[in-house]
Amino acid sequence: VILLPDKMYANTWINPYLVIFSKNNKSVKFLDARNEYVATRKRGKRINSLDDEILESIIEKYKSGKACVEVKVDKMEDGDFVLTPNRYVEVNDANVNRVRLGDVVNEIKRGITLSASDMDQMIMDAPSDTKCLLPSDIVAGVVTVKKYFHGKLRKPGKNEARQGDVLISKTGNPFRIAVADNNYLIVGNTYILDIDRKKISPEYVKCYLSSKAGQQEIMKYASGSTTPIISVSNLSSIEIPVHDEATQKELNQHANEVITALNESYRQIQICEDEIDSLFG
Repeated sequence: VILLPDKMYANTWINPYLVIFSKNNKSVKFLDARNEYVATRKRGKRINSLDDEILESIIEKYKSGKACVEVKVDKMEDGDFVLTPNRYVEVNDANVNRVRLGDVVNEIKRGITLSASDMDQMIMDAPSDTKCLLPSDIVAGVVTVKKYFHGKLRKPGKNEARQGDVLISKTGNPFRIAVADNNYLIVGNTYILDIDRKKISPEYVKCYLSSKAGQQEIMKYASGSTTPIISVSNLSSIEIPVHDEATQKELNQHANEVITALNESYRQIQICEDEIDSLFG
């Protein structure tokens, strides 16, 4: 599996992969070729391309195996045979700085705590002016709110997320992360992070915290072996990688496109699920 450069297509920054198939292998070879490209332009947009010289370089690295990471099939079984190269190829960048999450967040709030009887009376399918988000409404990094709040809030705003806030579950392995796509009343064990957008983008924070490296960083500060829990103070101590201004601007935009693609993919899943139901409805 060869990881190719990003920005090879005008409509997405997501890295494409080149997969080479063969038989009876006891390992899978991964090659990081993200830096193998020539910068060109298409309709005024910068595009990364592969010329003949670069293609020959990639082929030589693949054949020699010197620049590859080889992973045994039995080891990949633990990860459900996921072939995403980023899981196995590490990026070491000495120019990356790290900042505490608490230094790029204006405020951290918590979801409201309701008793079971209050939830039965106040949270319903019937529409109201207030949409509410439960921990289970964060699925695969996407917000999937379907419930509404019918009640009176004693402290409006205290437990509410605004569009663009980062949401992170208080417990988990993995921890659930999403960016609020609307304004919601947050119910249950979910933190609300008001990100300082002058310093970093919410989409970038979400992508990092959802990544393998981000989840490992969260686990460094979580407590509890059976059900890991992260406190507000420990959440603030989590470190986020940041780059120089130009690179960070590109990464912020890339992360925004990834979140857009993620939401669209989930919408397509919902459409397919509705189609399945209609076959037998």
